[in-house]
Amino acid sequence: MVKPLSVLARPVLLALFLSHGAYSEESAPMPPPAGSGAAAPTPATPDNKLQAFIKAHPTCRSLTDGCSICSQSDKEGLICSTPGIACIVGNWQCSDVK
Repeated sequence: MVKPLSVLARPVLLALFLSHGAYSEESAPMPPPAGSGAAAPTPATPDNKLQAFIKAHPTCRSLTDGCSICSQSDKEGLICSTPGIACIVGNWQCSDVK
């Protein structure tokens, strides 16, 4: 018969689990050495991908990644919807051209 964890053991196990997460400073990429002249690489965040797509497709008035729908106008700028909770993000695609 398996005995349940004691009330005191649960918080200790949770603390150990959280303190040894998948991301740690050791796994983070190291910046280039100071004075090397090399710039730190820019991470490919969703915002960077969106901005790169907009720059590459200046006539695109409405775009989507399968989760969010964005539209841009000269008057209001870029407006995007909030993605759903169970959304799988795809590549940005133009859905309406100026």
